[in-house]
Amino acid sequence: MDEALAEFLRENLEGLTNMEADLSSLREKGKAVSDDDPELFGRLYRVMHTIAGTAGFLGFDKLGQLGASSELLIAAMKEGDFEIKSHMIDALHVALGKAREILNHVQKTEQEGDTDCTEIIATFAKIQKDEGGVEITEQEGMMWLE
Repeated sequence: MDEALAEFLRENLEGLTNMEADLSSLREKGKAVSDDDPELFGRLYRVMHTIAGTAGFLGFDKLGQLGASSELLIAAMKEGDFEIKSHMIDALHVALGKAREILNHVQKTEQEGDTDCTEIIATFAKIQKDEGGVEITEQEGMMWLE
């Protein structure tokens, strides 16, 4: 395994561990978190933003799409586009688990594997549409708000 891939794995597995703690904190704080702790959303966003960008660069397209769709939801939550609800946090937990599963597979094989992310990505799009009235589309492998 080359050094860049090893660093990618180390950094992002560590980021997911931190994200797990932040999601637990988010669940505890509930609705008031966006006013009380914008740094929490910044940390959540950075983890998924880093995964999205670096995974795409390394050719891990599925992981990149998962990161991009996650970061769009986190950004909307941070901006207060809609009330934070438990199913949103649950969806982010699912995404975290999927990302960890992919990264663990990459660590063993240097390939993404067959982890299916389509359902959680569709869940993020549905949340954005239902809660914020925003359509998310995919164009050329990138997620876009419309």
